[in-house]
Amino acid sequence: MLPIPEGKKYHLFLAHSGKDTETAVQIKHLLGGSVSVFLDCESLLPGDVWDVEIPKAQQESLITVILISRNLEKSFYQREEIAGAIALSRDSRHRVVPVYLDDAIASAPYGLQRVTTYSFHQPQERRWTGLGCRTAL
Repeated sequence: MLPIPEGKKYHLFLAHSGKDTETAVQIKHLLGGSVSVFLDCESLLPGDVWDVEIPKAQQESLITVILISRNLEKSFYQREEIAGAIALSRDSRHRVVPVYLDDAIASAPYGLQRVTTYSFHQPQERRWTGLGCRTAL
């Protein structure tokens, strides 16, 4: 596993709609333990106060990966996590990486328009978008 800087607990915080939980779990497992990932449904323990622990985990992460799909519009808590990620990126070295799961949203959610994004629904050579960035995973 990659080292985690002092003061951080996770490499990645996965922000997702509840309806995209299965996809979030698949993405976490694809990473194969090479990075430490906070995923609410697997990281929270019985009895945890989730509305305290989730923002705390996001603050303890290096990167917030935002899974964007057609479910975002009705996902109140994910939108809170997006706002939290933006605030963290302004006040610290926290990075925000939007990942589009489908093409249902025509533009990036408010506050994410200037961030390089990754799109699973695009052809391989067009998955990364941003200033001069044309590399695919």
